[in-house]
Amino acid sequence: MIINEGKFIQFDRILSKEAVLLMLEPHWVYNGSNGDNEGGMTHAYGFATHITTNTLNEDVVFPDRTM
Repeated sequence: MIINEGKFIQFDRILSKEAVLLMLEPHWVYNGSNGDNEGGMTHAYGFATHITTNTLNEDVVFPDRTM
């Protein structure tokens, strides 16, 4: 549904485009003292989405982009 901007395959819209964008926005960003970053793997989190920040030697999945 995220790839399809809130639509379930070719059927009805379940989430608004605005809701999908809100889910992909960081709502918590680790600053070194505001929580547990799970050993360096979590530096930003959205509504039900883990967002990579490409922090060196920690949460890099693809060096040229965030996920």
